[in-house]
Amino acid sequence: MATLSARRGPVGSSSAKPSVIAQVENHFEPHYPHRLNFYDSPPQFDVTLEQFESWALDRLRILAEIESCFARNRPFEELKNIVGAQQKKYLSMNSNTAINVDKDAERKKDHVSHFVLRLAFCRSDELRRRFIKAELALFRVRWDTDDVAEKSAFMHSRDFALGEASQALDSAFSY
Repeated sequence: MATLSARRGPVGSSSAKPSVIAQVENHFEPHYPHRLNFYDSPPQFDVTLEQFESWALDRLRILAEIESCFARNRPFEELKNIVGAQQKKYLSMNSNTAINVDKDAERKKDHVSHFVLRLAFCRSDELRRRFIKAELALFRVRWDTDDVAEKSAFMHSRDFALGEASQALDSAFSY
């Protein structure tokens, strides 16, 4: 808990009013209600240098595997299986129904590692294009493996102002 000291009156004032001490809680720890993420805002909390490096390398391993699958023209189902195995190994993302798992820690790692690599890949248009292509594939894999209730909760949290499609239409456009 951080302590702030606030003085009343202008600086240099000889006011006889006493100082007021306010207690302010640190609310910088994020909460991630969904496994899916659009990464709208960068992390607003501290991470260690070791976390910064190791989390980025873990995500980079997954994105490199995705690029490898693209280079080998692997079908989406095979890509999904390969990326799923890599995610379990390096960037585990359990569902909201998982018990005895720190889901916020997993999602915090995902959030930070995305922005670290986003920064690393911003040096050129080609690198940005590769990063976006791999991240889009990772999102598609996560979307495809997420259950219907969590997808629906994520979509409702985003306020897209879209109506729901029928189940038949959803299956017709699935990958």
